[in-house]
Amino acid sequence: GRSGSLISLDCRTLDYSYVPFKGAVFVLANTHAPHQLVDGKYGELRESCFSAAAAIRESAGDGNITHLRDVTPGVFETHHLRLSQLQRRVSHHIVNENERVQTGIKAMKS
Repeated sequence: GRSGSLISLDCRTLDYSYVPFKGAVFVLANTHAPHQLVDGKYGELRESCFSAAAAIRESAGDGNITHLRDVTPGVFETHHLRLSQLQRRVSHHIVNENERVQTGIKAMKS
């Protein structure tokens, strides 16, 4: 890290950049809460994300869509009716959260 900056990390390529962010402090805490990473709700949500990306890729005819990170809000809006209710809910959150983060990064850099 770098003092006064956030790290923007692309987990696909591992590219990163520093984003200026002064005047704030983050506190990270480990609650030691147990998590089920394969079974239970997590597995269901994870599978919904992958199947939603596949359904949007097919509906849009865009082979470059491999994960929800590749879906823009406009593409999601055009193709979201092809998804189940669960797929729509989780993918709507991811697509819009990714867009919000990118918009925030641009604002902090300007």
